[in-house]
Parts: sequence; C-alpha cells; structure tokens
Amino acid sequence: MASTASQTTLETLTLLTTRLQRVEFVLNGQASVGVQREQEPEHQATNPIGTVTSRISHLESALQALAAKSSTVAEILELHFRYPDLFHALPATTVPSTLSTSELTSIILASAPLFPTTSSRLSSIINDAPTPGAASSATLVSLQLRLTDLELRQEEQAQEITELRKRSAKVLERWYELSVLGAGECWSEWEGRLAAVEQSVRREETARTREEVMV
Repeated sequence: MASTASQTTLETLTLLTTRLQRVEFVLNGQASVGVQREQEPEHQATNPIGTVTSRISHLESALQALAAKSSTVAEILELHFRYPDLFHALPATTVPSTLSTSELTSIILASAPLFPTTSSRLSSIINDAPTPGAASSATLVSLQLRLTDLELRQEEQAQEITELRKRSAKVLERWYELSVLGAGECWSEWEGRLAAVEQSVRREETARTREEVMV
C-alpha cells in the first residue's frame, strides 16, 4: 500500500511539472522547467520521502522563478493567497471563508430584490403556459407514430423531388444539345452549302455573259 501511495505521489508530481512547463511555454515561449529523473525503484522503496521532498522543492523554486519573471503569475499567486475560495468550486450551502459578515450581508441585501422578481416571472410563466391536460398529452403520444410515418414519407418525397430535379436537368441538357446546338450546327452547314451554290451560280452566269459578249 505504501509503495502504491508513493508511486501515485510521484506521478502527481510529474503531472504538476508538466503543467508548469506548459504555463512557462505559454508565457515565455520556452519551457526551462525540467522533469527530474525518477530514482531507481530500489531507492524509491527505501527513501520515497526524500524523492518527493526534492521534487516538491524543485517545483517550488521553479514556480518562484517563473513568478519573478512574469507579473501575471505573481498576481495569480497573490490572488490565490488572499482569496483561495476563488480557485475552488464551493457548494452552494458553504459560506465563503474569506468574506466578513458585513460583506455577506451586503451581497444578500443587494440580491434580495431579485427573489420576488424571479418568483413573479415564474408564476407568470406557469399561468400563461399551463401544463396541458392528460387527455391532450395522451392524444399527442398516440399521434407520435403517425408523425414519425409522416416524417419518413416527407423524407422519401424530398428524395424523389431531388431525383426528379436531376432527371429534369439531364433532359433539359439533352434537349439543349440536340435542339439548340444541333439546329445551330445544321443551319450553319446549310448556310455554307448555300453560299457555295451561290458562288457556283455566279461563276456560271459570269462565264455565259463573257461568251455572249464574244459572239
């Protein structure tokens, strides 16, 4: 049992060292706090207190050095020293130990008007939106299966509509390729053939005119 407790303590100290490294890295961009080598298992078994004490001393000195470099860390440590309750979640029934009786009284008196206001709001909500009767609730429960079927049917119809839109887009694309682009290509071809025929006719007419002039 003692060995397990010592191992747990050493692992906890390792986690604390890692957290301190992360804090220093965030603040300074580098971590100079090193994780001390764990002693051999035989030495841990014979002198676990010495190992824990040395590592705690190392962590305290590293934290003090970090606080000397960073004013933010120093202010947080001072806050923790003066108001330790801020760093621990206390139960609602526990009175903060750092506040005097007069301070607690002022907080209670300042919050006193909120109680009737909250109570009136809750009462208005209950009165304006009463709980439905058992018959209405039973009717809603009985309609749940139909609502589920309708929801599934709606999803099927949405899928069918999506499929029809895709098919319509493909049909429109096919019609555009055949009717519009195809007709345009056909008219272009006919226009070219007509231009070639007109040129042939003009050449024939020119040749006949020359023959008639020569005769």
